Amino acid sequence: MAKETFGGEERFVIAPVSQLTTVTSPNPALGDVGAGCSQDTQCRDDLICSRTSLTCSTFSAIGWGGDPRGVNGACTADADCPAGQFCDPAYAIVTSGTYGIHYSVSRDTGRRICRVTSPQAPLEELCPRTVTTDDVHSGRFKEGKEVCLRATVHFPLFNPGDNDVHVQAALANPHAYPVGSPPVALVGHATEVAPPYRDPANPSGKIDDPPPGVDMVAIGTVKYDDSHEWYEVHPIKWWRAAQ
Repeated sequence: MAKETFGGEERFVIAPVSQLTTVTSPNPALGDVGAGCSQDTQCRDDLICSRTSLTCSTFSAIGWGGDPRGVNGACTADADCPAGQFCDPAYAIVTSGTYGIHYSVSRDTGRRICRVTSPQAPLEELCPRTVTTDDVHSGRFKEGKEVCLRATVHFPLFNPGDNDVHVQAALANPHAYPVGSPPVALVGHATEVAPPYRDPANPSGKIDDPPPGVDMVAIGTVKYDDSHEWYEVHPIKWWRAAQ
């Protein structure tokens, strides 16, 4: 054991980690490079599922301002979207009003958005593997990876600053994360629905706010928000109450 300082607080850490062994797991092993896949969460944490080969592949991290797999879910063609999604031709991103985008305006205005290909499919087909809020918040995944997040919602909150809806969710161990603005122990884990996905004018349908207390499964992209100093899922592209 060792001590490190996080956010002005001393915390015990295991350093260095020399070996990690999975004792039991309800899930099949994560795919290594070249393994077959249908979506990112079937691959090792630092890999994605290539939509062209449907195999686990390396990729460069896609940060907050990156593209494709950006915070608006914007795309120009299907190739911009993760495996299991398509670039929806029915809706073009707008910049004005409640559903106008706040980030990457010059790049994403008029582009389309990535949508789940079969939103009504059985949950086990859409999300053969789910991850937890603690998995995401701990920084387990490389930015830009698409995940199926299972989470219990604290509350949804509209942010008039950027037109996102923050869907704050429970963490199993909130006090393990001393950094966060506002404090993680108070608000939990952030997942966000970007304006294009909330727009009722979208012919493919809008994403409704998950109600407080619902146990949901959501599909979205891992990002690091350096202004809040936490990892989050942004944007949520689909969600359903878990069975």
